[in-house]
Amino acid sequence: MLVCDLALHHGLQHESETCWFGDNGSLTYASGFAIVLVLVLMPVLFLKILIARRYKHSHSSLKAIGVTIFVISFVLVATRTRGA
Repeated sequence: MLVCDLALHHGLQHESETCWFGDNGSLTYASGFAIVLVLVLMPVLFLKILIARRYKHSHSSLKAIGVTIFVISFVLVATRTRGA
């Protein structure tokens, strides 16, 4: 893999790490999906923290956001371990 070899040559990546790039340098479907899930999960976590700190009486919205975080996290772990 050319991308991995260049990264290793310039010291950007450790030899034991695996590259997320395919043979042609493009992201694989599973890695792209995982990145999208993480990018969705981060603002949801931030939103839950903000609501929990500012609006302590809104337990129903915190429960709904908590279930959403659980579902996104479960899908993220399930898709990453399926290929392993």
